[in-house]
Amino acid sequence: MHCKEREHLLFFALTATASYDELSDIQRELDIPEETAIVRLEKLDRPEIQFKIVEVIADINTENGIDWGNRQALGEAKQFQLIQQLNTIPKHYEEFAGNSKIIDDAKKAFDGKDIRLDNYNAETFYEQQGKENNAGLVFCPHRNWFFGVMDNASKLTQHFENIKIGTFLGSDGIQERDNENEKNQSAFVNHGLDLLVATKAFGMGIDKPNIRYVVHFNYPSSIESYYQEAGRGGRDRKLAIGLVLFNRQELTTTEKIETVTEDGDITEIIEERTAQLTRIFYKFS
Repeated sequence: MHCKEREHLLFFALTATASYDELSDIQRELDIPEETAIVRLEKLDRPEIQFKIVEVIADINTENGIDWGNRQALGEAKQFQLIQQLNTIPKHYEEFAGNSKIIDDAKKAFDGKDIRLDNYNAETFYEQQGKENNAGLVFCPHRNWFFGVMDNASKLTQHFENIKIGTFLGSDGIQERDNENEKNQSAFVNHGLDLLVATKAFGMGIDKPNIRYVVHFNYPSSIESYYQEAGRGGRDRKLAIGLVLFNRQELTTTEKIETVTEDGDITEIIEERTAQLTRIFYKFS
């Protein structure tokens, strides 16, 4: 837009997955007057993405609290379930594609367009090549260990010989890792890789049309973050699956809290709290 002769410029602040609080922050930061501001949250519905939550039960010792044994038990349980779910994703896809309400609702939203794949075949779901492949993303919260990108990519490579798998993780300024990330991202976008195991560092600005499934090893810290990451699936407006490995087990934790009396004396008390297992390990890993 040519603005040379304009006395006043129009500002548009756009984002895909902002909450109402974030929209208000944008208005404040850009100093947009209340009387002239139009703060609008459009519909975020993506009928081509269907969601599935898979509960994971870990063999933990509740008496041990936060220890490495319980952390490892949860990681192993999730790694096992990740493999099971990749084996099952073609069947999940078939289940959603066979749901007439899902298909009809999507047709209404997309002017009659059918979100089902023309070439769907459960038996060859992972065997299709090039632009016809059914690509996927697995998001992990960390780089290494049971909750990490590298460990999970290694496990998946051992179990799925016909799926070409790459990794993407934050570099912290390490040139070698930047180079590896760039290589894997390019290969994934250009259909040279079928599956990318990544941290949340991946995906901003990526518009790959044929991502058919997005798996979260842990759920992110906010619904906006989750929706943004899961939203990288189904960019071609064909059916995609957002799958979360969810653990609801709880552990009792202890916290040291300092209290101050009216006389200014400081005392320490130990307080027990119950917290969700996944969230504890996400915080302390």
